[in-house]
Formats: sequence, C-alpha cells, structure tokens
Amino acid sequence: MITSKFFNMGQVVTTRSINDLMTAEEKFAVEVTVALQRYAVKDWGNLDDEENRQMRKP
Repeated sequence: MITSKFFNMGQVVTTRSINDLMTAEEKFAVEVTVALQRYAVKDWGNLDDEENRQMRKP
C-alpha cells in the first residue's frame, strides 16, 4: 500500500490489462510502483517554472 503524508492517495486501482502486465513483467510493476511512490511524496519530475508554481499551490 502506498500512502502519502501530504494528501489522501485514496484507493489506487488499475485496469485489468495493466494488472496483467504488472503480473507478467516485474520490471513494469516496479516502474509503476516507483512512479506512485514519487507522486506520493510530491516528486513531480522535471517541471518548468510555471508548472512548478502550479503544482506547489496549496
């Protein structure tokens, strides 16, 4: 379960196709999990200044 100290992640779900792919391909499952973990800690990746300001608004 992935949680965030910044906001309620709610229930994280996937489509059946994505779930099947995550089951079949461990590398893909890890990539999805890491992406969700980054999101949970407000790691939005590389943003330009305007996007960064928008994401930082309370």
